[in-house]
Amino acid sequence: MNIFKKKIIFIPIAIILYLILYSTSPQIAGVVSVVGTLVWGGYLYIKNEKFKARGKIFKTITTIGMVLFFITFGIGGLTYDPAKSEQTGLTSQKVIAEQQVDKAREEKAKEEQKVKEDKAKREAEELAKADAQKKAEEEQAQVDAKKKAEEEQAQADAKKKAEEESKQKEQAAQVNVKSSNSSTTGTTSNSSSSNTSSKSVSTNNSASQSSNSDKQTITVFTTNTGHKYHRDGCKYLSKSKIPISLNDAKASGLDPCSVCNPPQ
Repeated sequence: MNIFKKKIIFIPIAIILYLILYSTSPQIAGVVSVVGTLVWGGYLYIKNEKFKARGKIFKTITTIGMVLFFITFGIGGLTYDPAKSEQTGLTSQKVIAEQQVDKAREEKAKEEQKVKEDKAKREAEELAKADAQKKAEEEQAQVDAKKKAEEEQAQADAKKKAEEESKQKEQAAQVNVKSSNSSTTGTTSNSSSSNTSSKSVSTNNSASQSSNSDKQTITVFTTNTGHKYHRDGCKYLSKSKIPISLNDAKASGLDPCSVCNPPQ
C-alpha cells in the first residue's frame, strides 16, 4: 500500500508503542529512550546533510528538545522505582488526607468559635436585659416608696389637722360652758336677792327654787357631736368629755342618755 511507503506514518505508531512500553516497563523504555536519543542525535549531527544545512535556531530548538527527552524519559525511566513511586503516591495521598483533616479541624474550630461568640453575645444581651429590668424595677420601687411616703405624710397631716380642729372645738365648748355657768350664777344671785327682799313668796315657790338650785349644781357631761348628756364614766365619753350643769344641758335641748341614766 502507498500509505506504508511514506515514512511519516511510522512516527505516530512509534509514539503509541513507546507510550505503551513506558507505562508497562518504565526502565526498559528508559533504556530505549537513552539509546534512541544518542543514536538519533548522532545521525542528525553527523550524517544528515539537510539538518546540517539548517539554521542555528532550528538546531538549538532541536537540541534542547532532545536533551529534555533524554533527561525526562531516558534518565527518568532508568531511575524509576515502582515501590518508591507507590510510596510517594501514598505519601501524597496521606498529605492530602492530612490537609483535608486539618481543613476539617479548622472549619470545626471556626464553627465552635462562632458558636461560642454567639453564645457570649446572647449571654451579654440577656445580662443587659436583666440589668435594664432590674434598674426599671428599682426605679419603680423608688417611685412607689415616694408615693407611699407622700400618702403617709398626707394622712399624718390630715390626722394632725383633725386633732387640732377637735381641740379647738373642745376649747370652744369649754368657753361656752364657762360662759353659761357665769350667766347661771348671776341669775341665781339675783333670784336670792329677790327672795330675801320679798318675804311674801309662798312655800311652794321656795321649794321650786331650791330644786332648781340643786339641778344647777349637778354636773353632767356631753360630747362634741352628741345630742345627749351623760353621767361621769359613761362609755360614750371615751372620745370627748365636756362638763355642763344639768339645767344648762336641759336648756340646750339635750336628752338624758339611756345607757348611763343620768339625773333628770
